[in-house]
Amino acid sequence: MCPPSGFDDASPGSVALFWDGSDRLAAVDGRAVVSTSFVVPESASLGLHQVVARCVVGDQIVASADFLVTAPVEVLVVVPDLVGESVEDAEDRLVEAELELGDVTGDGNEVQEQDPVAGAEVRRGAPVNVFVGTAQPEVVVVPNLVDSAVAD
Repeated sequence: MCPPSGFDDASPGSVALFWDGSDRLAAVDGRAVVSTSFVVPESASLGLHQVVARCVVGDQIVASADFLVTAPVEVLVVVPDLVGESVEDAEDRLVEAELELGDVTGDGNEVQEQDPVAGAEVRRGAPVNVFVGTAQPEVVVVPNLVDSAVAD
């Protein structure tokens, strides 16, 4: 509230918000609870920063409060298993997982390997590189049919 308790005889003030105590972000007028939003300065590095709210009545600062601003928590996503998929299907699965198709190398039409591997946790939007090749035919053992009847 601006002005705070004990300054009831003061005219309504404004609340000014400062980034790390110096860069002015916003100012809100009134004698009520203050709510505002602001864009974090582009120059801000990752880590802890301070937003200072100052109640100003006339030219006099009558109160201030500090707020701690931290970097957002990065949510990790799980890389899906793409082996055996076509490049198009692999890309669709990556989009669903909030990831991107990275480098596609090799010749063929089926994902043979991927990096990072399936099950790895990575940041959203991370690229997944794939190596494509041709699926190897399944090998089966042919039984000996010599001296067998056609019906057998």
